[in-house]
Amino acid sequence: MKNQNISNDNINKIIENVVKMPFEMYTKRSISIHKLFKKSGYCNYCDFINENNIKNYLFENRKYINDWINYSDDKRVDKGYFIRKIVNNKYEIGLLNIYDKNNKIKIIKEFNLSEEIEACAYFILLELEDFRNKSKK
Repeated sequence: MKNQNISNDNINKIIENVVKMPFEMYTKRSISIHKLFKKSGYCNYCDFINENNIKNYLFENRKYINDWINYSDDKRVDKGYFIRKIVNNKYEIGLLNIYDKNNKIKIIKEFNLSEEIEACAYFILLELEDFRNKSKK
């Protein structure tokens, strides 16, 4: 943790920044999700951001849920997390790894359709931590 002096307003702004990343990427078209992640402030204050913070923001801003699902659908990666709505009215969160010959797609967690906020918050946090770990390299 780099800084322990952070207000709730600053935490809320970082949460807003990260939740809006796909929307901003699709709207501006000239900035990558990774640049938006770096600008978000998440890395400096990741210890203050959790699934509940993100769920609370999404509850008030549900319009960003579809942006995250579309972002997941549009990802072109060899390895990475995904969220998808499946036929039996559930959301799946999983990990794609084309290099794993035995298990290319691993389902990590399932959510009922009524739990779209929880599913999206879970996916967002996985994605943020994946970005953060990759930025350390």
